[in-house]
Amino acid sequence: MLLGTGVIILPQRQALVIAKQLASLDVLSKGRLVFGLGVGWCEPEMRSVGASFAERGRIADEYLAAMRAVWTQAQAVLQGPRTWRSRACRRCRAPCRRRCRSSSAAARRRPSVAP
Repeated sequence: MLLGTGVIILPQRQALVIAKQLASLDVLSKGRLVFGLGVGWCEPEMRSVGASFAERGRIADEYLAAMRAVWTQAQAVLQGPRTWRSRACRRCRAPCRRRCRSSSAAARRRPSVAP
């Protein structure tokens, strides 16, 4: 039996906190965690948490890269235009499954409705 989450709107969260929480949950469930990540669709909701609606796809890609880095590298150097600076970050607990399937195609596609 798998343990699933709802869709986590990644640009509204802190990537390293989510990475640590998901990895811990995966270890506690013995590798049964299945989680969903999204970029968000509701501009007022994004604004209310201080996230950029227009940049949500790029932010999600950057955060996902940071999450993967701290799961797989002993000393991850995270560099990004929004929140990451070139500070070495120690690896957090890795998920049980070494392979994380994901798609960032939705994050890269053009919006169907202009903001």
